[in-house]
Amino acid sequence: MTNPQENSYEMQITIRDFLGNKKTITDLLPNFGPLYTQYCGNLLQIGLIKEKKSASTAGVSEKKEKIKTSLINKTFDIANKTMVFAKMVENPVLANEVKCTESILSHIKDGKLIDRANLIYSRASANLEPLKEYGVTADGLKELKSAIGLMETTIPSTRIERNEAVALTQQLKALFSANEAILEKIDLLMQLVRLSHPEFYTGYKSNRKLPSKKSTTLSLTAKVTSAVNGEPLKGARIVLTPVAKPGIATAAKSSKPVEKKTATKGMLRIKNLPEGVYQVTIEKAGFATVTQTVSITDGKMTTLHIKMEKE
Repeated sequence: MTNPQENSYEMQITIRDFLGNKKTITDLLPNFGPLYTQYCGNLLQIGLIKEKKSASTAGVSEKKEKIKTSLINKTFDIANKTMVFAKMVENPVLANEVKCTESILSHIKDGKLIDRANLIYSRASANLEPLKEYGVTADGLKELKSAIGLMETTIPSTRIERNEAVALTQQLKALFSANEAILEKIDLLMQLVRLSHPEFYTGYKSNRKLPSKKSTTLSLTAKVTSAVNGEPLKGARIVLTPVAKPGIATAAKSSKPVEKKTATKGMLRIKNLPEGVYQVTIEKAGFATVTQTVSITDGKMTTLHIKMEKE
């Protein structure tokens, strides 16, 4: 959900609970019962969609990232060995056809990645016998072909799931609009008890306000790159776990772990981290896990540059 929707949802939950506990008063209001029933039903649907969208978005991204990373690694491995072979036998055409880098494979579109992987698979298969000396095997080619097939099936699958997410977003929008219309009618009904039940009226008006927007402060920026070539690593998983150390601020120890992934340029930004000491764990398929400790101070930004070694 968007931030405005989150704020509206919080307010609507508060109103639901407030009115639900004042039945002796709300029973006096004409047509309140049907309005309140519909309002609560809409809130239930909003909550279910919120949970579904959260699980769906995380699942789609994580699944596709794992499959794509596996294909990139297998493609690059065979392409690199084939290129070495081509240069050794002085075959510039083949060397040019299979030439690629992990960075290029990571940044091209999914369809072009599949095309590139298929071309490398085709050229390596055609030269399998001499390539065995260079570490290319039939099993390795089978694994590459399997990874290509999995990526091909993932693209339409993730597209369908994203289309479903768009549909859920539209449903959310409609439900919020419907509940806002109901609340406007309830606002009118509140005028009927403004004088007879002033405390109830004041309580309703107070709860009807949207939660104030909290200010945000940038606490941590991190950049994750390959220790081999300095290329930024997209999709690296970073987990910050609060720890306690003698003599060091430990306000963060009551917080929950924070988990994020790096964006296209290997960058990550986290706002409003509680002050204290954190253990930072960085993971990415094909790279050795990195663990280090960082201190966060209120009002100050901490910067990390993590270099990951190949496994």
